[in-house]
Amino acid sequence: MILQGVAVISAHAAARPASAAPCDLRSPALMPLDHMITLLVELISSTTGRVQTAITAALLDTCACAASAAGMQEAQCLLAALQNPLEVVRDAALRGLLELRGALPALLEDPDHALDLTKRLMIATFDFGDDNKPSENRVLAEQLWSSLPQDQLHQWSSSPALVPALVAQAQHPAEHVQRAAAAALAALVEGRGEGGAEHVLHCLLALYRDKLPLIPSKLDQFGHVTEAAVDEWGARRGAGLALTALAPQLDAAGVAVAVEFFVSEGLGDRNEAVRAEMLNAAMAMVDLHGKLDAAGVAVAVEFFVSEGLEDRNEAVRAEMLNAAMAMVDLHGKLDAAGVAVAVEFFVSEGLGDRNEAVRAEMLNAAMAMVDLHGKVSYCWQ
Repeated sequence: MILQGVAVISAHAAARPASAAPCDLRSPALMPLDHMITLLVELISSTTGRVQTAITAALLDTCACAASAAGMQEAQCLLAALQNPLEVVRDAALRGLLELRGALPALLEDPDHALDLTKRLMIATFDFGDDNKPSENRVLAEQLWSSLPQDQLHQWSSSPALVPALVAQAQHPAEHVQRAAAAALAALVEGRGEGGAEHVLHCLLALYRDKLPLIPSKLDQFGHVTEAAVDEWGARRGAGLALTALAPQLDAAGVAVAVEFFVSEGLGDRNEAVRAEMLNAAMAMVDLHGKLDAAGVAVAVEFFVSEGLEDRNEAVRAEMLNAAMAMVDLHGKLDAAGVAVAVEFFVSEGLGDRNEAVRAEMLNAAMAMVDLHGKVSYCWQ
């Protein structure tokens, strides 16, 4: 049944008017092209195999039909499809936009639509697949980008409004959009020179802090919870992804601000996925910008020991332990005073943790430290 319906759409899309007369019933202007495109995109996302292939072919026929009369509505349908979680849908949307590329330059001249079009195409050039690795869709996006007037694209990609637009995409519900927007944002900052990275850093930290409080639960007139509190952790994860991508563009002052944020806020997030991305961002900054100075290490380790490892959440404690050990690995052996403090902590607190898994990791850490730095006799007697 689906194939029969798709065949009807393809037949109508393939028909061409015999003349330029507007009264010709086969004129594309008389077809609900935007509704046809939306329907076909939805069918692609819900089918597989040869049915999906036939629907994709029908979509391309419809886009080819729309090329002569396309407006923002048809293009907007395809731009919305670029945000779909399925890689195959984004592939079809890019192929459809390639069919419509003759109509896109006019949209770049419209201030109401040009920025959104530029943003979506830029994000598509950094597309990630279902395995969170660079997608083959990038080739299609780059082909589409190169086929459009470069002076118009340069004008809008240089617009100050594009940076906040990409920062906003870091909180998109789809993870692949978050990753692609983070990469696009980093590339945009790199092309704009000094000063841009620090501004974006503060925007991302502001985004994280704005999304940190829970949206309160809703109560009925009797005080019963009708809607549970909502944690917008996805937006905070997006901020972590963007910070990782931004790491190569930061200077020493920016790295100091970021590390202070990681130590005091990001690594202690209540959501496991956010903590993991924040740890990735923190390690990326340390790897790229060299070792922290002694004061920076001291601040970090003090936080891990005094607050992170005493958190009630077992996952938080485990993440903090991993971060502490990674910090020690990156910065070489501790001095005698640092070893004494660490071993004293293991003996008095860490090895007595109420969770068995944490105790095991504490023991591994303590033994590793003793193996690396020699015996600390007074602590073990």
